[in-house]
Amino acid sequence: MRNRFESFEAEYDKEKNYKTILEYGENIEAPDPKDFKGIYPPGEIGKDLNYLRLTKKRIEEDNSQLDTIEKGIQEDNRKRSECLEIILTDQVYDGDWFGGEAMTSKTSEYDDIRNGVDMVVEFDKEETERMALAIDASTASNIRVIEDKIKNNLEKLRNKEHLQEVKYFKSQIRDDKGEYYQGGLTDLVPVVVGADKDNVDNLFEVFAELKSLEKNPNKSAKERRMELRRNLSENPIQGVFLGEIKTQLETYKKVMRSEDEKISEKCDSLLEIINEVTKEKTEEGVYSEEETPNDQTFNNIKEVCRELEL
Repeated sequence: MRNRFESFEAEYDKEKNYKTILEYGENIEAPDPKDFKGIYPPGEIGKDLNYLRLTKKRIEEDNSQLDTIEKGIQEDNRKRSECLEIILTDQVYDGDWFGGEAMTSKTSEYDDIRNGVDMVVEFDKEETERMALAIDASTASNIRVIEDKIKNNLEKLRNKEHLQEVKYFKSQIRDDKGEYYQGGLTDLVPVVVGADKDNVDNLFEVFAELKSLEKNPNKSAKERRMELRRNLSENPIQGVFLGEIKTQLETYKKVMRSEDEKISEKCDSLLEIINEVTKEKTEEGVYSEEETPNDQTFNNIKEVCRELEL
């Protein structure tokens, strides 16, 4: 029996896969600050849009100073991170990767650049306050990069003046009035989610082939589409992502226990949800611990968190 995370037999075409996934991602709606005029003053929105414009211009200017090889590396990293973000956004919803109660919302370009949040994952728990994670989707495996990200996230939890927030947010979950919340989110718990090159490439290959077949559906490809959808919904890469979130929440809970009990309790509540989802998926046979692929990004997250707990 073929491992469900094993690459399908095909010549891997990186750029073709990028193109297919990025084109699909254009259809995923992201909040537009201009739609929040009833929530924020027009002048404030204009200021944020100007910040976004100037920051993007500065990034372009910085990139123009790079040599051809460095530009290529930067562009490849950008595409890979964006593709992973797209797949996560899609599969948390369509494949229940974080459980049936999880809903994901792509962030605005402003929040992506200003606040470093690619997406927000909410958990539909009627008996509790809004439970949400701020997700930074990363394809970086370098332990120093991962260490910087996690330490930065921990400082956001420690420093009340710099708590993680998303300014332009549209919820995918109805409130008790049957309405979808629109506005800012504060006090979010930020986590890094990612995978190393081999595991990401395998995931990209499966997702890109599925989206290619969905663009040109025909009866002969129906069975293949079903196989690819099943591969994604049961893909053991979920174990990597859930494990990464669990590891960081456990560390935040321990470190913050003596510094801010309220934040420690929030991390514990989110940890209970992640543990419950992991247990359900294991019991349902979606994947087993043995089937979860070895991943260097996950290994480095565990190593960084171990050091932070000392």
